[in-house]
Amino acid sequence: MLWEQIKQIIQRITWVSPPAITSDWKRKVAQDAIESLSASKLAKSICSQFRTRLNSSHEAFAASLRQLEDGHSGRLEKTEDLWLKVRKDHAPRLARLSLESRSLQDVLLHGKPKLGRELGRGQYGVVYLCDSWGGHFPCALKSVVPPDEKHWNDLALEFHYMRYVSQVLFSFHMDVLKFSAANNHYLHRQNLVCYFSTLHSVH
Repeated sequence: MLWEQIKQIIQRITWVSPPAITSDWKRKVAQDAIESLSASKLAKSICSQFRTRLNSSHEAFAASLRQLEDGHSGRLEKTEDLWLKVRKDHAPRLARLSLESRSLQDVLLHGKPKLGRELGRGQYGVVYLCDSWGGHFPCALKSVVPPDEKHWNDLALEFHYMRYVSQVLFSFHMDVLKFSAANNHYLHRQNLVCYFSTLHSVH
């Protein structure tokens, strides 16, 4: 019974001899391949491959950017914190030390200036006439009393920066004053001296 079934299966198989690989067969296969080519299909295939590669490259680039951002975000935050600390803490503190040391030096070298009559008042202080001080005469002296630590720090920073500015122009009664780098503690125009650094009590 089993043998009969095997014979039937063998009889159903169609025996086909493989084609001989000859020059005519090769020519026919090549001709069929050329005729089956389509410019539109080829363009679509190339565009599809290009789009796939482009998407893959874009994803890899975006992943690299995320890794770079993650690696540097902490460093940038730390740098910004250090910069804010320098600007808000260290710079005002050093400026206060510079202001106080310069003021003490001026008092020891030249003594306290004697106030004359009042010349004018501003938002943060009063300007007085001073006959002479530190070899300069006549002088104008401004008495400043900052109300809090913030104003003290602002004044100290202003004084500190002004001392190291070599050429700064000011407008004063339509005339131009020049901040002297050689004598960087006063402004001068002819015989007018506006002294900045003496902040000790002059009363």
